[in-house]
Amino acid sequence: MRVLIADDEPKIRQLLHILLSEAEGVTIVGEAANGKDALTLIDSLRPDLLITDIRMPVVDGLSLAQHIQEHAPETRVVIISGYSQFEYAKQAISYGVEDYLLKPIKKAELFSVLERVGYKQNLQRQTPVGEERPPAFVLLHDPESLRGRLSREDLSSYMAPLPGEGSLWLVALIKVDALSFCDNRELLSLVEQKEAVIVRNMVLRRAGCACCLGMENGLCCLIVNLPGGKLPALQKALQSAIISIRALCENAGEAYVTAAVGREVAQPSEIVESFDSAQFTLENRLLHGAGRVLEGEIPTEMYAVRDFVTVPLRKTLLEHIERFEWNVAAELVRRVGQQVLAAPGSTGALAKRVALELAGLLVFGLHTELSDSEQRALAAKFESRIGMCHQGIQMFDEIIGILKNSAGQLNARRQEKEQRPIQLARQYIRQNYAQQLTLEEVAGVVGFTPSYFSALFKKETGQSFVEYLTEVRTTAARNLLLNTQDPIESIAEAVGYRDVKYFSKVFKKATELSPVEFRKLYC
Repeated sequence: MRVLIADDEPKIRQLLHILLSEAEGVTIVGEAANGKDALTLIDSLRPDLLITDIRMPVVDGLSLAQHIQEHAPETRVVIISGYSQFEYAKQAISYGVEDYLLKPIKKAELFSVLERVGYKQNLQRQTPVGEERPPAFVLLHDPESLRGRLSREDLSSYMAPLPGEGSLWLVALIKVDALSFCDNRELLSLVEQKEAVIVRNMVLRRAGCACCLGMENGLCCLIVNLPGGKLPALQKALQSAIISIRALCENAGEAYVTAAVGREVAQPSEIVESFDSAQFTLENRLLHGAGRVLEGEIPTEMYAVRDFVTVPLRKTLLEHIERFEWNVAAELVRRVGQQVLAAPGSTGALAKRVALELAGLLVFGLHTELSDSEQRALAAKFESRIGMCHQGIQMFDEIIGILKNSAGQLNARRQEKEQRPIQLARQYIRQNYAQQLTLEEVAGVVGFTPSYFSALFKKETGQSFVEYLTEVRTTAARNLLLNTQDPIESIAEAVGYRDVKYFSKVFKKATELSPVEFRKLYC
């Protein structure tokens, strides 16, 4: 991963340089002491990741993030901020910022953030020394690396027979959508193996086209060298493959199989354009229907994600998540989904990006409630289930379903988390009721402010702090009155009251008897 550092503090840049030099697979491609220099380096170096302070001279970190979103979307951004800038840092998510680091920067937190933004995934995709990856596999993971540099010779070792004069090139994609595969990866792996066999047999034998395969999450990628006039045969072969793969998936629950044929291109060097066309067309199954062969479309977008996931909406959604207002958050997700799907000229690719953006916002909003591993697991679950949907509305329903399922677990966790301090507080009161206890003292014992502790105590016990303390003291006084001959003054002092008249008043209010009357009646 190629990283650019931007910070106006030399010590911070030096610290980041030291820490990043210890991270496997990370290369520091440049450093900038202000936002203006950072802009120049971003445009010239095109780093994989920018780590930038949120406040810098000339151009701040948010402006850098906005520039990257508009001009270099392949670059990821991580913001550095202090605690006093936390609310400001949260605004950065509106510009596609992946994560943030709080000062002082710690190695473990930096490495955790690197992992969250995907550097481990990038490492896994690197080609081992001496091993070449088929272009179809590269197309699935890093299509930009192939743009403009493929030749007939590059593909000849993967394709047979060698392309003849007048032939065309294209990419075809076959996608299996089945939510059941998200929970059964072994079944998905088995289907992928058989899917590859079916595709080879159907396409190679019936269409007479050479192809190579890449496979990921039920998606099969074919690079096809198509002799003139063979496109109808390819489409027919793909339709037969759809039928066979669908039959293969019958026992796995509801499954949909769709094929998308990219636009034909004249040269291997243009194959990425065909891939873009096939991918764009495949995503449109979310709007126009799955389960068939779709013909290549030219990727065109009338809208951007920010047209639907606006800055005010991001702020509102995060506020509802932070307050655990799950139903309101779910309704916002549903409303945005309906808007993007109903917008004239909308596309499946846009709808999917919006769904993933909303899912990312939800994960970000829960960062204070979830550990790093839990955040990664939740993000992976969102991505997996969204990726296996065959209809646009289904993606947003899945987001809402996962959100509500997480809500139940987090509500229980928060309740337990809140109850434990109250249990400790009650225990402390029972052990120290004879002392001059105050609300402030007990709140300090459990680490809460007095106002928050008072409200939480009332919520969890149904009693105010004073009511509970009085109950504990009254119960202790009753036991002493029943089991000892101690004078009333001594009993009052033993349960925390220095004024015997006040004790008698409190006792009578609780039992409807004075201490003297209580002893006479029950002893």
